[in-house]
Amino acid sequence: MTEKRMMSPERKHQRHHKQTNNNTSLSTYNFIIILIFILATVVFGYRGFQLYQLHQDMQYVLQQEKSLRDENERLHQRKDSLNDKEELARQAREQFGLVKPGEVPYRK
Repeated sequence: MTEKRMMSPERKHQRHHKQTNNNTSLSTYNFIIILIFILATVVFGYRGFQLYQLHQDMQYVLQQEKSLRDENERLHQRKDSLNDKEELARQAREQFGLVKPGEVPYRK
């Protein structure tokens, strides 16, 4: 009851050519998808690296700002201490070996 169909050589060639053509278009499609994926990875990777560098630069600037604020505060305190006459006299005696009248100079 079942008859085997015999395919002519032309029909076999057309069928094989159609499958090969489908495989080729699928292969081209896959290549394009992979290429888009690679390009997207490169672009987003580069942008991510730029963001990382920007973050690192920001951290460095914030650290410098804190350091400069601390130094500024220290200099303001020193300025205020130099406005005090007693502190100024004490530092003059220490740095230059000055003495008050009636004091005996002493060096370490």
